[in-house]
Amino acid sequence: MIKKHYICEFSDNPKITGDIYLFQASVNNDQTSKLFMSLEKNVESSIIEPLTCFELNENAIITDFLSMSRMKPGMLISNKLKELITQFTLPKCEFIESLIYFDKSPEKAFWMNLYEEMYNFIDYNKTEFIKSKNSIFDKNTIEKLGFLSKNELINLVKEKDLFDRISPLNGYVFQDDFVTQTDIFRIGLMDQNIYVSERLKDRILQENLSGFRFIEKSLVKPH
Repeated sequence: MIKKHYICEFSDNPKITGDIYLFQASVNNDQTSKLFMSLEKNVESSIIEPLTCFELNENAIITDFLSMSRMKPGMLISNKLKELITQFTLPKCEFIESLIYFDKSPEKAFWMNLYEEMYNFIDYNKTEFIKSKNSIFDKNTIEKLGFLSKNELINLVKEKDLFDRISPLNGYVFQDDFVTQTDIFRIGLMDQNIYVSERLKDRILQENLSGFRFIEKSLVKPH
């Protein structure tokens, strides 16, 4: 039986985010914003001081899942959510103490730095890829790429058009069962989503943690 996975996203409810286009929390011009921007993929950070660069948008409300980043590998979460997540199986990651400011008052939070990327564990001999267009200006075309080496995939992602989307044909096959047993992770490279297991998603809902929406995704192909 294939385990279910879900794309984990912040809420799109404007009553929570304060704006239909933004995360409810954003990075301000504080001096630690340079530290935040220094975070690298596949590398543990050397940040030892609290990140004070996060600011709640004017009309937003505090939730347990506050923000995420397509540019930086992770998400801004409450202490309560951190305590729950650490009960589950995690990839290489770290929790960087942070402060989020609203009404000039600080609230403790954590940046969960998901720096380990799972594309390194894909079995490239068993995972076929396709390329599709994601543009209102082009017909939705799908090109079968077949089996690719990791280096070929990296080069294709670097060279692809803005509207090109590279994805597995029938889901990923991973080299190590650890990846399919991990409860929260990122693929990285061509896929910057954060994925969670069904059991973590269920616990988040049971605990009434706020700020989430989940989208079911057929992610893993059986060996």
